[in-house]
Amino acid sequence: TVRRQEQYLVDGLEVILDNGVSCVVPPVHNDVITANLSSKKNWTAATLRTAQTRLEDALAKLEKPHAPTAGGLTFVIGWGLPYFRTFLPASLWQSKLPVDLALSQKDGATRYAVLDAIRFPSDPVDLLLEDNHVMIKIRTDSATIQREVESALFDNPNSGAFLGDLFDMTSKRVGFLGRGFG
Repeated sequence: TVRRQEQYLVDGLEVILDNGVSCVVPPVHNDVITANLSSKKNWTAATLRTAQTRLEDALAKLEKPHAPTAGGLTFVIGWGLPYFRTFLPASLWQSKLPVDLALSQKDGATRYAVLDAIRFPSDPVDLLLEDNHVMIKIRTDSATIQREVESALFDNPNSGAFLGDLFDMTSKRVGFLGRGFG
């Protein structure tokens, strides 16, 4: 199965008409796992490259038997600013950040499209803002696929796709959409 370069795309999504509005129906299961790189490893340029290869290989192995559709499996991987600030020279990553052109023009200064999380006035004073290196989103209509993939990535060191030693998990957000339940 050929996968597109834009990892946020899911092929063959159903479109329904609801109250006269066309709605795209995303995969039922949308689990988000946030993490930091393992505090037990000495992260050098070489170990970061090895980890990158392992991540790419693990995702490819898990994706291979499944179509890039809602009924199959897709991932979204997002790297947070804390990862870049901690592990890469500023000159390298800052030159590649996407720029918010409209805001930059309005302010007369470069404004980036990727920002740190901020506290809003309506937030409780004890709100904890996460400072993660990575986010892994697992999307599928199948609860079985979702469980198997998560287990292979984080629970089973013999899965051939295990990444649990690379990350310190900070949160797991399990979500599903309300369709297909009769």
